[in-house]
Amino acid sequence: MATHVRLPRQMREAAEAIAARDGIAVGDAVTKVFGEALGFPVPDYCLPKHDRKKPQEELELPLDKAS
Repeated sequence: MATHVRLPRQMREAAEAIAARDGIAVGDAVTKVFGEALGFPVPDYCLPKHDRKKPQEELELPLDKAS
């Protein structure tokens, strides 16, 4: 759910830096920081791509089941 949030310049710049570092959108960076601060689990889409869980269908199959 999209929510409009007004941030002071320093907070916006910090969110932009986190987003650039993690390769995510600024809104997702805000969600990540907010969730971490409140002790909520962080949604997978708010994590850097290399830290995201692979969807079940993208996991490697054992060689005997691979085509």
